[in-house]
Amino acid sequence: MNAGKPVEYEDVLLAIDALSQGPRRPHLQRMARLLELLGHPQREMPLFHVAGTNGKGSTATFLAFALTENGYRTFLFTSPHLVAVEERFQRDGVPMERDTFLTLFSEILRLGEKVADEEGEMPTVFELFTALFYRWAREERADVLVLETGLGGRLDPTTAETLPLVSLLTSVSLDHTDRLGPTREAIAWEKAHIAKEGRPLVAAVDQEVEPVVREVASRRGASFHPLTEEARFETFLRPKSPLPVTHLRYEGPSWSFRDLPLSLPGFHQGRNAALALLALEKAQDRLPLDPDASARGITRAWLPCRLESMALPEGRVLLLDGAHNEESASSLAAFLRLLPFRRRHVLLGAVAGKDLSRLVPLLTEGAAGAVLTRAPHPKGLSPEALAPYVPPGIPIHLEAEPGPALQKGLSLLGPGELLLIAGSFYLCGALRPLLRAKCR
Repeated sequence: MNAGKPVEYEDVLLAIDALSQGPRRPHLQRMARLLELLGHPQREMPLFHVAGTNGKGSTATFLAFALTENGYRTFLFTSPHLVAVEERFQRDGVPMERDTFLTLFSEILRLGEKVADEEGEMPTVFELFTALFYRWAREERADVLVLETGLGGRLDPTTAETLPLVSLLTSVSLDHTDRLGPTREAIAWEKAHIAKEGRPLVAAVDQEVEPVVREVASRRGASFHPLTEEARFETFLRPKSPLPVTHLRYEGPSWSFRDLPLSLPGFHQGRNAALALLALEKAQDRLPLDPDASARGITRAWLPCRLESMALPEGRVLLLDGAHNEESASSLAAFLRLLPFRRRHVLLGAVAGKDLSRLVPLLTEGAAGAVLTRAPHPKGLSPEALAPYVPPGIPIHLEAEPGPALQKGLSLLGPGELLLIAGSFYLCGALRPLLRAKCR
């Protein structure tokens, strides 16, 4: 493959698609060699490292906004992107410019081919993206980095050759079981390996898997700090249209906040914000932080397609949420039960590898109708594959493509009713620009 600078963005997308084909041996040698060729930029900047089945993108965003409010040039690396690849790389909340991405991807691709010559296989796309992020952050003189793992922790590229200020583990549930293990304990073991010697690991995991995480942290020489033991927090809602506002009360080892209104809705976001605050407290001995500035960042943190609402005339509301596994769907369903809409309709798409017997019933619970479509992803499932899992009595509409599915969903929406779009970040990302145009 020609690793010269791609002239067009479409060339990069084709290169990414080609690099995504075929399995790779799961290890960190390719990533370590990439970092060596770059001169180990990850060692030059302090960083926070976030893992977990759900909530890691939101938690990383809470951290990044808080750090920016403290005056630090903060660089954030998350996945997946919703519309454009460069969304994965952000500086103080602003995505990388496309021209910068094209230039850096071409450079990193050349290094990747050198690694392929030495190691016998090309680095994965995510390995290249991780290297690109470090390269960009060093060039732009970042003060601090926040990285979200791609998958797992032990063998994730973001774990290679790093010593975080603090590692964070948000939650553990069954997802990607083909690669991480068949049980929650096995998955917790994989994810807990983000813990590094001499550094704190803060975690919001439940009591069932906490012993596994605690043991891994101990074996790796990290201090372990469970959120529920080291901080007290309460999440509550206050009415507002079209969605109630989520508020957080937090009391940590040294910081205390009576009422933080969050820009990200949902009870689960209170837990994510509390975990971010605890991590910031634990980082204070190595990174000066102001509690009030950190709190401002927490309240301002926002992400698209996380209970994102858009208002239409006659009290109709659109709600986008990327819930795509049982845990995230359960959190979404719990929030939806509190909403006062007259009726709710669902537009649903999903990718292969999910437990549809649990995901689909949760997302369609109480719906007046379900529009099923294919999520725009190579592993996107057909609407016919989703239909058997919709609970009896809910009318089903099948649409092969997201665009017509959206039109169908909107046609079902009456005054004072809600249309939920969920099941896949890829589906939400594809439909979000169309919805924003309609809601202007």
